[in-house]
Amino acid sequence: MKLRTKFIILAILVALVTAMSLLVYIGYVSRTTIMNREENYIRVASNIAYNAILGQYDNAVTKQILDVYHIKSNLRESATIFTYFQGKYLRPGIPDRELSDFLRANQEAFKAEGIFLIAYYRGKFWGSREALELLDADTINKDFLRELIMGDNPRFGTYDIAKLNGKTYLAYIFTPDNNREFNFAIIRNIDYLFSTHGNIDNEILIFSRELFRHVSSGEVTPLYLVNENSEIMETNADPELVGTKMHPLVGDIRNRYFGNSSSDNALRCFTENGAFSCYGYIKPLKMYLVSSRELSGILATGNRIMYGMTLITLSVLFIIILFSIGYIRRLTESLNSIAKTAYSIARADLSDPDILKNLNIIRYGSNDEVGNLSLAISNMSNSLITNINALVDSTARENRIKGELGVAYDIQMGMLPGKESIPRSPLYEISAFIHPAKEVGGDFYDVFRLGEDRLVITIGDVSDKGVPAAMFMSICVTLLRQLYKGADSIETVLRDVNSCLSERNPNMMFVTLFSMIVNTLTGDFCFCNAGHCPPLIVRKKGLMVLEHLSGPALGVMEGADYLLGSGHLDPGDYLFIYTDGISEAQNEENKFFGEERIRKVLEQRHYNSAKSQVYSILDAIVEFRGQADQSDDMTMLSFRRAENGAAPEPPKTGDIS
Repeated sequence: MKLRTKFIILAILVALVTAMSLLVYIGYVSRTTIMNREENYIRVASNIAYNAILGQYDNAVTKQILDVYHIKSNLRESATIFTYFQGKYLRPGIPDRELSDFLRANQEAFKAEGIFLIAYYRGKFWGSREALELLDADTINKDFLRELIMGDNPRFGTYDIAKLNGKTYLAYIFTPDNNREFNFAIIRNIDYLFSTHGNIDNEILIFSRELFRHVSSGEVTPLYLVNENSEIMETNADPELVGTKMHPLVGDIRNRYFGNSSSDNALRCFTENGAFSCYGYIKPLKMYLVSSRELSGILATGNRIMYGMTLITLSVLFIIILFSIGYIRRLTESLNSIAKTAYSIARADLSDPDILKNLNIIRYGSNDEVGNLSLAISNMSNSLITNINALVDSTARENRIKGELGVAYDIQMGMLPGKESIPRSPLYEISAFIHPAKEVGGDFYDVFRLGEDRLVITIGDVSDKGVPAAMFMSICVTLLRQLYKGADSIETVLRDVNSCLSERNPNMMFVTLFSMIVNTLTGDFCFCNAGHCPPLIVRKKGLMVLEHLSGPALGVMEGADYLLGSGHLDPGDYLFIYTDGISEAQNEENKFFGEERIRKVLEQRHYNSAKSQVYSILDAIVEFRGQADQSDDMTMLSFRRAENGAAPEPPKTGDIS
C-alpha cells in the first residue's frame, strides 16, 4: 500500500475519531454541566441543614460543659471558704469534740447545697453518716475514695469522679496550706448532669422540625432525618413518611459506600438507582441527614443538545475529508523525491571524505516541514561523517576505562577476605556481603586471626565513592593489618591509623569504622566504634544494640582518643554489622530502608545461619528498593557463635585474652 493511500485512510480515520470524540465530549459536557449544577444544589442544601443540626448539638453540649465547669468552680469556692474558717477556728492538736462540732456546723451549711463534707485527721475519718458511706465509692482512678483522701494531695486540690449504688459524685480533695495535718473532701452528686444529656435528642428533633418547616421540598430538595434503624424521624416532604422506613436502608448504604469511615461526622454524596443522594452521619446522635433526587429529568436537556450537535459535526467532517485528500496528494509527491536521496545516503560509505560529492541531494524549495526535511538530510550527511569518527574514538576510550575499572575492582576485592580465605572454625560461623554502587567503592571489611583463639573483625565506610574512595580504602586496610600485628589493644590501632590518615589528607576524606576482637572460645569481645553504624546482637531472647561510640571517624582530626567497649556472645548469638548503604538504601519514592526495617528482619529470625541472616537482609532490601538504582556501597557481615562449640567461660575482664 502506497504512502498516499495510507495518508488518505489516516486522514479519514483522524476525522472520524475527531468527530466521535467531539460528539462524546459535547454529550459529556452537556450532561455533566447540568448534573453538576443540580448535584451542587442538592449538596449545598444538604450541607446547610446538616451543619445547622450539628451546630444545635454543639450548643447543647456546650451548655452541659458549662454546667460541669460551674459545679467544679462551686466546689473549689466552697473549699476556699471552708479553708478560711478551718484556719481561723481549728488549731493543731485540737480535741476530737471541737473538731466534731466544727464539722457538724459546716456540714449543715453545705447540706443545703447538696454537698457532703469529709475530714481525715490523725488516722480517722470525720463526717456525717451519709458522707462517710461515700468512702467506699469507686473512683475513675480505680481506687476507693478513702484511699484518695488518705493520700498526699496538692495544695490547690484534685478532682475525681466516684460511683456508689448507681449514683455519680464529683469529689474535690485538698489539704489546707495552713494546717497540713488535715485532708478534706467536698463531694457533690452530679447525676442530674447525665439525666439532662438524654434530652439532647429531643431538642434536636424539635429543632429539625422547625428547620424543615421553613425548607420546601419542591423548592430545594427532599430532606430526611433518619435513625440507625432507617426510620424517618423528620422530613420536609410528606409528613406521613415520619415513622416509616427509608429504602434503601441506611445500613446498606453505610456498608456499601462508607465501611468503617461512616463513624466520622461527614456529608457524603453519591449516585445510585437513578438518583443522586447525600448522606450525612451525625455520630453523637446516631442519626443520618439524607437528601435525594431523581436524575431522569436532569439528563433530558443534555440529550437534546447532543442530538443537535451531532448533525453539525458530521457536516464539518465531510468538508475536512475533501480538503485532506487534496493536500495529501501534493505532499506525498515531494516525499518520494526526498526518499530517493535518503536511500543513496544509506548505501554510501560515510567514512569516505569525498562522499558528499557523489551524493545527489535534492533541495526542496519550500519553507514548510517537507522543505525542512530536505535541509535536514543535507545537514545530516555532514554531521554523520564527523560524529561517526568521534564515536569511534569515544568508544575506544570508554572500553579502555571500563577495562581499567574492571582490573581495579578485581584488585580491590582481592584485598578483602573472600569466601575461601575467611578463617573457619567449628566454634563460629562468618558470612559477609559487599557490593559497590559504582565499579569500585569505599566500603570494606576484614577478618583475620590474632593468635590461636582471637579473631579480628573490621568493617568500614569511606566518605566518598568510586576510585578515590577505593584508594583510601586500600590504605585503611593495609594500615589496619600491619598495626594489628604489633599492637596490644584496639584503641591503640585506631589511634595510630587516625594519625596516619590525618597527617596527609588534602581532600579531607575520612572513614567510619567498627573493629572488634572476639575470643572464639569464651564469646567475650572488645571493640571500638569510630563513628560507624552501631552493630546489632541477636540473642535468643531479643535484640541488643551496641550503642557505645568510641570516638570520631578516622582521618578527621589528629590526636583523637578512642574508648574501648566490651561484651559477650552466648552460644547461638549473632553479631550483625553493616555500613550505612544498607540502612540508607532508597526505593523509587526516595524513602530509606532504615534501621527499624533492619531490626524487624533480624527479630523475625527467618534464618538459621550467618549466611542466611545476611541474605534475609539482602532480600528485604531488594524487595523494598524495587526498580530504584543502588545509591551507595552496601556491605554487611554476620558473626554467629556456634550452639555447641562454647568453652567454659572464664571470669569476665575488661579485655579479651
